[in-house]
Amino acid sequence: MRDCLAPLGGMGASCGPDRGPSEAQSPRSLCSRKAVTTHPAIVRAAILLAQEAGGTVFIGDSPGVGSLAYVAKACGLTPVLEETGAELADFSTSREFDGPHNTVAKRLTLAKAVADADVIVTLPKLKTTGR
Repeated sequence: MRDCLAPLGGMGASCGPDRGPSEAQSPRSLCSRKAVTTHPAIVRAAILLAQEAGGTVFIGDSPGVGSLAYVAKACGLTPVLEETGAELADFSTSREFDGPHNTVAKRLTLAKAVADADVIVTLPKLKTTGR
């Protein structure tokens, strides 16, 4: 991951004290026996790079089934959180924003944890549907 981010200035170009103290990361966290989640090793690498850059990391998502804590445990993220000290972000409360100049959405609703984060890092997972 470090090598992939190097041409972009590394994680420090986006995270760290000069960007703000908090960062929310959003791995794809569905619970299944198939490979539909962001692998814990990828999440771990992103957390460590963000922390190395001076960021405080929160992991958040809105899983379709169950609580984030349950899904994190089922997907193998709990040991990563324990090792790194990253915390789960609460997406159950939201904040609304007016966008009077927006063409489509004049009002946006975001999870408060996302709205409060200084930096958002998305860790997507390629679709693994059977098509």
